[in-house]
Amino acid sequence: MSSPCRTVHPQADMNPGEVGRLARAFEHSAAGIALQSPAGRWLEVNPAFCALVGYSREELIGNSFTAIAHADDVQRSLEQLGRLNRKEISSFRFDKRYLHANGREVWVRLDVSMMLDDQDRPELIITQANDITASRQIREQLAENEARLSSIIRSMAEGVIAIEKDGSFSVANQ
Repeated sequence: MSSPCRTVHPQADMNPGEVGRLARAFEHSAAGIALQSPAGRWLEVNPAFCALVGYSREELIGNSFTAIAHADDVQRSLEQLGRLNRKEISSFRFDKRYLHANGREVWVRLDVSMMLDDQDRPELIITQANDITASRQIREQLAENEARLSSIIRSMAEGVIAIEKDGSFSVANQ
């Protein structure tokens, strides 16, 4: 039985129709996809990536990802890029912020992988980005609400406890 997935070598294994189909898939993907050089410069981006960050393809191509990365996330991103280029890792996933063209922060979950050339050297970084801004905002609001509720319970004159299904106390005031 053959493997369900195969490594594709476009110049040898694909006909022009298959290449065109891959190009259309790139363009129509719901996920933001960016192809970068090993130095972190954008070589190509799809429309979903442009919509995610609010910049046109022309504004992004040739620039470093650091140009729109949130300052607090640049160092971690550069460290991971270095690990990819040293071949310590072949891929990674993490959440970070981009600065949208309109100035707002956009939280994204990045899945990043390195493609090596025929001599096993870093050739291309493939980044898939999905907007997680809304879920981050919901988590932050939930944490704020829990902190507020805990503060209210701690300040009450009456004794208050909350008991979990397993019988443990999850909240108790003085």
